[in-house]
Amino acid sequence: MPASRPIATFSLYSAPYVTEIHLPERPSRAPMPERIVLVVDDEEGTRGLVVRWLKSAGFVCREAKNGEEALAMLDSEPEAYETIVLDVMMPGMDGFTVLSRVKAEPRLSAIPVVILTASASESDIVRGVEAGAADYLLKPFSGPVLIAKLRSVRQRVQAEWRLNRKLQFAEQSATTDGLTGLANRRSFDERFVEMVSNSARHHEPLAVMMLDIDRFKSINDEYGHPAGDVALRFIADRIRRVLRVGDLAFRYGGEEFVTLLRKCDAIGAMGVYDRLRAELKKEAVDLGHGVSRSITISGGIATSEKDNDFRTDGLVARADVAMYAAKHGGRDRVEVEKISAAGPGSSAPK
Repeated sequence: MPASRPIATFSLYSAPYVTEIHLPERPSRAPMPERIVLVVDDEEGTRGLVVRWLKSAGFVCREAKNGEEALAMLDSEPEAYETIVLDVMMPGMDGFTVLSRVKAEPRLSAIPVVILTASASESDIVRGVEAGAADYLLKPFSGPVLIAKLRSVRQRVQAEWRLNRKLQFAEQSATTDGLTGLANRRSFDERFVEMVSNSARHHEPLAVMMLDIDRFKSINDEYGHPAGDVALRFIADRIRRVLRVGDLAFRYGGEEFVTLLRKCDAIGAMGVYDRLRAELKKEAVDLGHGVSRSITISGGIATSEKDNDFRTDGLVARADVAMYAAKHGGRDRVEVEKISAAGPGSSAPK
């Protein structure tokens, strides 16, 4: 999740697509860390008075004397600000223009804006609210009212922030393998459909590589399941290290993993496997209690690419057949798909 912003918007925080593959920390009830209130007003006296009021209530403030200065400050540190207190009537760029610029900029649109206006015109108030203002105050106003409004905004957004963290945690937990931190089988099923469709539609190569830890059962039998868990996490970490940007890795089940390699033909996929194999040979895995063991992995590759007319049917089964061929061929190796009498359900040495 992006860096927390205590006062950020009335829409639930729209986090960018999450690329971290480790589970997030379980949400706590702690409030968001406090940020800065930006006070924008061309009148020095009004601006100073607002700042004094807010500081007396524990808010951290910065000042901008016009719209241009405010936008420059926001642009340089978009994550620093929790709220904008914005005067409407300013020379040059008025408050409505500043408000529209803030809401049009994705990095700033989450920051709530409280507008200050000397006009009691209903149309001005409606204009500000429709443009995205969180609240408004009519000049002259009192310090306690201003403070109460900002506290109310902060409390509402903090509640939304905590709810969003819980929703994000639940969503990511549902698609992440709790042991290895890789995406899980459910996530694979969703992303696989998307990537296969993209390969077929745009004629972009796609490689599926199935991976299976060699002799994994012997680790569990000899050293116990906790040692097996250590081995699984070790393999997952090494897979992460060798993938390119845009490639995806999943724990498919048991000791099996699968990767989806974008814009990658068979030769490129073999290169990924070779890098993984080299990583595994660098060090033995510490299984605990003074036991270390080298681990190897067998792989099978199936592709949708020009050489097979971007054939996408049965990609997973084809990769699985190739992986079993690698097992039968001596383990610690990779096979690219080929016609074989041994189907995906055939037995193979572990």
